[in-house]
Amino acid sequence: MNMKERILAETNKLFFAYGIRSVTMDDIAKNLSISKKSIYQYFEDKDEIVMTLMQQMVEKNHCEVRFFFNCPDPIQGLIHAAHLIQQRLSEINPCFMLDLRKYYPKAWDLHHEYMNKHIYNELTDTIQRGIASGVFRSDIQPKIIAKMRLEQVPVGFDTHIFPVDQFDLKEVQRQFADHFIRGMLSEKGLEIYTQFSQKNEVI
Repeated sequence: MNMKERILAETNKLFFAYGIRSVTMDDIAKNLSISKKSIYQYFEDKDEIVMTLMQQMVEKNHCEVRFFFNCPDPIQGLIHAAHLIQQRLSEINPCFMLDLRKYYPKAWDLHHEYMNKHIYNELTDTIQRGIASGVFRSDIQPKIIAKMRLEQVPVGFDTHIFPVDQFDLKEVQRQFADHFIRGMLSEKGLEIYTQFSQKNEVI
């Protein structure tokens, strides 16, 4: 791992642990036991670090989520995708997403565009496949349901709506995902979902 990669890896850990805004360039340098000047040899400022990390996150998430959405069983694919969100939640301070949206608009726009284009298309396609296979209700409209689901995820991160001293944010996302999937299930789909539940494989 070269120095640039080390800077990104350590900064990512700090951002996930404490949020973005509270982490300074001095903090990054201290944790790496290097000077701030060394960081500026690779990055113009903190904004560039945030943008680079977001680009890496988008690329990583795209590979992982696409694998789940391409699962032959639409229900199982959505369950695995929900598990991925919960795993990310266990790693990320809730302030991370709030800081990104409020203070780093370019990085937020990258994230938002990825969610509303790539993830939206993958999710819509998965719902359509579920309808075609009979596991999802035929009366739902995939594009509307996909948009609704995408809006749920950031709401679950919002500590103004779900204060961390009152709610477990991982459980909030679990409830959202379970409600989302159950609301689409046909009788056939509910039987399959129940089978996953009996095997402790549901959300």
